[in-house]
Amino acid sequence: MVRPRRTMPVNQNPPAPDLATVVANLQRQLLEQQQETNRLREQLAQINQRPQANEVPPQNVRVPPVVPPVPDVQPEVQPE
Repeated sequence: MVRPRRTMPVNQNPPAPDLATVVANLQRQLLEQQQETNRLREQLAQINQRPQANEVPPQNVRVPPVVPPVPDVQPEVQPE
């Protein structure tokens, strides 16, 4: 029995990319990620330096003085 000819190539892989191009692309991606990381770190530092909602900045914080508790004084009963 004769097999019919195939008109399409079987499992033909595309040519492998140039290794130097792959390395250059990975280095570029790594550099972009490092720059983004640095930018986000700077933003986070700025956010952490700002007072949060309903928070008084540290230089304006007033600590109330310590007041000793008032002793429970019972009125003296004078004998009649």
